[in-house]
Amino acid sequence: MLKNRPQVFHHGDYHIGNMLLTPDESVAIIDLNRMDTGDPWEEFNRIVWCSAVSPYFASGIINGYFNHQVPEEFFKLLAV
Repeated sequence: MLKNRPQVFHHGDYHIGNMLLTPDESVAIIDLNRMDTGDPWEEFNRIVWCSAVSPYFASGIINGYFNHQVPEEFFKLLAV
């Protein structure tokens, strides 16, 4: 399943606990000590933490990333 998958730079620990609301009401991402390269969908491996806080937020991240057309293989790869 991982053969020939794209490799991209990513945060490595992307979840709601590493997001801050700034005084001008934009979102800042913190805690970049795990940044590396890998499969772009690997960044969703911490979505469980987001869904524990807000299922709507978690599903919104996934639906927004895929423009509401989430491929079936996404969930299979996420399970890996």
